[in-house]
Amino acid sequence: IGATRNWARNVITWNLALDPDNGPHNGGCGTCTGVVTIDPKTGEATREADYYVLGHVTKFVKPGAVRIGSTVEGNIWNVAFRTPDGSTVVLVNNDDWGTGSQRFNLEQGSEQVSYDLPAGAVATFVLD
Repeated sequence: IGATRNWARNVITWNLALDPDNGPHNGGCGTCTGVVTIDPKTGEATREADYYVLGHVTKFVKPGAVRIGSTVEGNIWNVAFRTPDGSTVVLVNNDDWGTGSQRFNLEQGSEQVSYDLPAGAVATFVLD
């Protein structure tokens, strides 16, 4: 959400696959993780959080979608896209990593949604 809030046209995940020690590491981000972790002893791949985030976002934000708005209210960060089929997709993140949920409202024309998003959670809304 952060990159697209700031008008990025593309989002990348820097490390596609890393080992269990988040390597190889050649400088740069010392805390970055991979989309998958590969165990060099077994070759087994473990899907990490970014794997599911990328899958989720690309299910709803299709090629050709255009960012149309974004706000931050308290710990609720969002970004909205107009998709090629004319619908609006809104990605919402509760950036509070504590224990609190936060209620927010989405409105578009006559449509209105009120939602309680748990701390650290992400939700996606598709509005026609």
